Amino acid sequence: MAKLLLAEDEEILAHAIIYALKQAGMSLTHAKNGEEALRLLRTSVYDIAILDINMPKIDGLAVARLVRQQQDIPILFLTALSGEENILSGFEVGADDYLTKPFSYKELLARIKAILQRNQRASRHLAQETSLSVGRISIDSAGHVAKMDGKILPLTLTEFHILSYLIEKSGRACRGREILKAVRGYEAEEYEAREILRVHIQHLRQKMKTKKGDPEHIENVHGVGYMIK
Repeated sequence: MAKLLLAEDEEILAHAIIYALKQAGMSLTHAKNGEEALRLLRTSVYDIAILDINMPKIDGLAVARLVRQQQDIPILFLTALSGEENILSGFEVGADDYLTKPFSYKELLARIKAILQRNQRASRHLAQETSLSVGRISIDSAGHVAKMDGKILPLTLTEFHILSYLIEKSGRACRGREILKAVRGYEAEEYEAREILRVHIQHLRQKMKTKKGDPEHIENVHGVGYMIK
């Protein structure tokens, strides 16, 4: 049974989400504000954290930012802020997915299942001990560790999967929708995929500190997407 944390201060919405997800066989703990959510995330283990962005005491973005310093738990944001800038700010702090309010519980469940399935596939790789490398970067799929010049890169789980996929497809340009499908487990519109990946690729480049011409640099392929040569 999947164990989820729901941080949502709107009581009616929270109760409806809890009911819908429990009907789907999931276990939920409810936090009524960001402070309570942060305490629970630091003291218990969950499969996914579902965070409202506009919460009292500590907002969801701050909770995610603080949690990301300690663990790579998948984070799904719920937000009434549907503007592109607001949505992208969620990915900038390491979110794995988001839903804008109002949303259907069927859509929420589909997003959660996609995240869980992706993590299950990742867990199965633990026994395979597969490794990939390009240039100065090496990927250990068993341990979910990426290294550059032998030093561990501080990647989020989503960043790790994006980098792994690009290295696996090294030498081939990958479209945004293709990458996001592999990483998040479901289809996205090309524009949405491009904007989401733009943030993650920017973070990867900053952490890798590569430059154009390096064999491990993530290249933009105009009109297509991204590739590592």
